[in-house]
Amino acid sequence: MNRPAQLNDKPVQLIENEILQYLITNPKAQDTVEGIVDWWLLPKKYKRALVEAALARLVKARLVIKQERSGSQTYKMNRRRHKEIISRLQQRS
Repeated sequence: MNRPAQLNDKPVQLIENEILQYLITNPKAQDTVEGIVDWWLLPKKYKRALVEAALARLVKARLVIKQERSGSQTYKMNRRRHKEIISRLQQRS
């Protein structure tokens, strides 16, 4: 069975790069999936499922940290991976 991230790999990669670029530009940024969809990825409106798939892959790669607080989940850059994030963005440019 294919997962949505596998079926839509190019859009998920694009979203991953946009999230990482946002975090490099705004290293102290931290938000929920809704905030990321509504604010970080403007003016584009991606489907929530694609953003969640991109975030899951970034968390798995340890480039983004997922935090559980007060019943909600927030995401932020793993600052220890700053150089790796920049390198990844440069490779995909």
